[in-house]
Amino acid sequence: MEHFDNIGNKIGIGDEVLVLVPKTDATYRRGVIIDFRNEWNREDYFQCEVLIEYWCERLYCDTKWCYQKRGEPVTFSKKITKAWRSNTDIILYKENILNKYDK
Repeated sequence: MEHFDNIGNKIGIGDEVLVLVPKTDATYRRGVIIDFRNEWNREDYFQCEVLIEYWCERLYCDTKWCYQKRGEPVTFSKKITKAWRSNTDIILYKENILNKYDK
């Protein structure tokens, strides 16, 4: 079965996408499509839920700041965030959609 984003681009597992942040109308986060589920037709438009793995830029430490001691090593890692979203909240990511100032 073929799946499409909000503006009609074909999307599939492994595609990099932009996902609308809830309760906003113009803020998006980057992520990768992992899976599809709950597919249904709505008024001549095919709709489904898409599992997105977000690219989180935050780093998480293995030790809280108040317990860190000088000389002891700490490690940092990225936290993987996943969420199910409607394909109507997704736009296929393309390099040429970024402004020249965002690079």
